[in-house]
Amino acid sequence: MRIVLDARQMAEREAAHSYLAEKLDFPEYYGKNLDALYECLCELGESKLCICHAREAGGYYTKVEKVLKKAAQDSEGAINIVVECGSDQCYNKNQERNDEAEGAAMLEFKYDTQLLIEGEDLDEDVISEYFTENFKGDCLLAVGDEELIKIHFHTNEPWKVLEYCASIGEIYDIVVEDMDRQSRGLKG
Repeated sequence: MRIVLDARQMAEREAAHSYLAEKLDFPEYYGKNLDALYECLCELGESKLCICHAREAGGYYTKVEKVLKKAAQDSEGAINIVVECGSDQCYNKNQERNDEAEGAAMLEFKYDTQLLIEGEDLDEDVISEYFTENFKGDCLLAVGDEELIKIHFHTNEPWKVLEYCASIGEIYDIVVEDMDRQSRGLKG
């Protein structure tokens, strides 16, 4: 299941929880707090949550994003969080597209690259900094602990990402999807 979320709708506490409850079809008993959010996310099952307008959001959204990332990490791959950096990089597949060529042109970075790194003394901040300094791309997510890091990154050179990650630990659950093909309704 792929769900597009607008981060701007999550800037205020009450509005964020109402928005998430509706978009993610949470049960009536949803407690509308961060602990309840985490619990309901863990019950979602296989899901890809695409968060748009993240740069424009602020306030309470930063707390929501941390819970989303924690739930994704703890789900062992069942939940995939994609935080889109720009306002126009994300679209809902259920919406009609007037001009598919225009949609494809929006993608500056073509490959959605995801993997897990298992190792010792891994540091998500060091990994994030390395990505920022050495790879062209966007929408970086590097979360985890000293033994396991989940990577999500949009790039045009996924092989460089894989090469680096393999140099710091054992890599697995590797997914490289062509988002341009996906935007045209093809397999990625």
